[in-house]
Amino acid sequence: MKFHTRQIQRKFKHALDFGVTGNYNQISAAAFQAALQKHVSDKNTQVIKGTYRGKPAAFYVNMNTRQTVIEDALGNFVSGWKLSKEQLQHVLIDGKLV
Repeated sequence: MKFHTRQIQRKFKHALDFGVTGNYNQISAAAFQAALQKHVSDKNTQVIKGTYRGKPAAFYVNMNTRQTVIEDALGNFVSGWKLSKEQLQHVLIDGKLV
């Protein structure tokens, strides 16, 4: 998965969902990216192909924590957060989030 600084900054509002605290800066951005990468490579993370906001995407979902990281069709990081129970069901059943 490719991570771009601008997208990490845009989605930093979800950093706490991955255990990263504090305000955005280079150190916290690197910690957020590392947490996302760790989640993606975790043995408990499943990849579910589907759509996010109508576009092809892959959801890297951990069923135990409900955390997800979303990747677009080109392999770019889109977003990541802790899914609500309802959102998790949509991903599992429909393969999509809107």
